[in-house]
Amino acid sequence: MPEDSLKSLAKVVSILDAFSTSRRSLSLAEISAISGFPRSTAHRLAASMRDVGLLDQDSHRDRYRLGLKLFELGNTVLANMDLHREARPFVDALSQVTGHLVHLAVFDGQQAIVRSACPASR
Repeated sequence: MPEDSLKSLAKVVSILDAFSTSRRSLSLAEISAISGFPRSTAHRLAASMRDVGLLDQDSHRDRYRLGLKLFELGNTVLANMDLHREARPFVDALSQVTGHLVHLAVFDGQQAIVRSACPASR
């Protein structure tokens, strides 16, 4: 991947990182200040990100918020993640620390699928 493409991708991620649960919508000036990019760069990137659905823009207040495309991508990540495999070290550690049986239940849309971890024998 060319160096310029990597830099552009890093800039896009910097803008996405500017948002949080406490900063759910940002003006262009706020995006520029938080990311450290000049206003023209922030505007160009935000417009491109809006065009592909990574950001939504409120036309009345000229504020940006994270777009639905990110939700779609996040759902794809979750659908492809083996949650039980990923959670296993945490479930095992919790069982060891507490000395109790630990259950992890995941709702698959129709039923809860349960995995258990027994405490390690001492």
